[in-house]
Amino acid sequence: MKGLKKIAIEASNLIDAQPTGIPKYTFNIINGLLSNNGFCSQNDLSLLLSVSRWKKRKLCPEFNHIKKHWYVKNFLLNDVNLIHYTSTFHNHHKKIPKVATVHDLAVLKQENSMPFYTSQETIERTRQNMQAIAKNAHAIIFVSETTRQDFLNLYAYPEKQTYVVYLGSSFAAYEFPVAEASILKKYNIRQKKYYLYTGGVSIRKNVLNLVKAFIRNMEKTDFDMVLAGTNGFGSDLIYSEIQKYDLTGRIKCPGFVADTDLIELYQNAAAFVFPTFYEGFGIPIIDAMKFNLPVLIGNRGSASEIANGFATIVDPFNVGSIAEGLGNLVNVKGEQLTKAKEYAKGLTWQVNAQKTWDVYKTLVQ
Repeated sequence: MKGLKKIAIEASNLIDAQPTGIPKYTFNIINGLLSNNGFCSQNDLSLLLSVSRWKKRKLCPEFNHIKKHWYVKNFLLNDVNLIHYTSTFHNHHKKIPKVATVHDLAVLKQENSMPFYTSQETIERTRQNMQAIAKNAHAIIFVSETTRQDFLNLYAYPEKQTYVVYLGSSFAAYEFPVAEASILKKYNIRQKKYYLYTGGVSIRKNVLNLVKAFIRNMEKTDFDMVLAGTNGFGSDLIYSEIQKYDLTGRIKCPGFVADTDLIELYQNAAAFVFPTFYEGFGIPIIDAMKFNLPVLIGNRGSASEIANGFATIVDPFNVGSIAEGLGNLVNVKGEQLTKAKEYAKGLTWQVNAQKTWDVYKTLVQ
């Protein structure tokens, strides 16, 4: 650890009442660096937290003895060798080496220019963030090769300063005790008789086309569907489609689901369906594989890369393709599922922490 003593991590995204992708990434980066691998101690790590999140500070997870810097623009930061920006980038300290993580460029992709995909404000904010990273970051971590190539196609940045570091599963264990069927009882969900989707219930995540594909297949199967996630942009259109066909009994929408209940949903599902328009990584893909579930994904973004040949692949823009994929999931069994689970076991936050640490060392010797 010689030469690399003090690390600051911009962790404002941790302050979230319903943490999902990026907050989970930041949480696991911090835990990974503090693990028994000897990367760094509590005294060597500090968190940068934007004062704009101060009113919600109680939502920030506690890490014992880690110093927190609540900052405003142009704040002073002493005795730090490196800053890691886990999502939003700032160039406050020009003399300190900076690492940025880029998760995806979905909103900047022309193919995703559609009504209700995102807001113009989000597009502009993402563009500004990516431009700042391209101009000022000393190294960039990408969560997939697909995301790296998307970035390099848009911005002039030295490829030798880019690194692909895969993420880990939401669940550390490889085997899980049988959960009590509390969420199943609450929403009248039948064991092993439903397709599971987790993520935002939004147009961006292609849930509307997924619902339409389910409707098309409805008379061919007695499976239900569970959409587990918070409402996003365009969710009213999705619920209108469900209500139009009077499907509230067959399409269950429990909203945001904590990890303890999510384990139960994975354990009791027949298959996992995730035909999104674009993923920068797609943690739920490997989560589902760890639970021995057949997985359906879209053929855009990094989903195919992360699934590594262990998923049914469909065209997310084509309802018929998704419907056909849903019907084919019942044929995925045995050895295919075992191999997928073994593959998913290799994607851990311990490996992520080691590779992240290796990137840090390229900047501070």
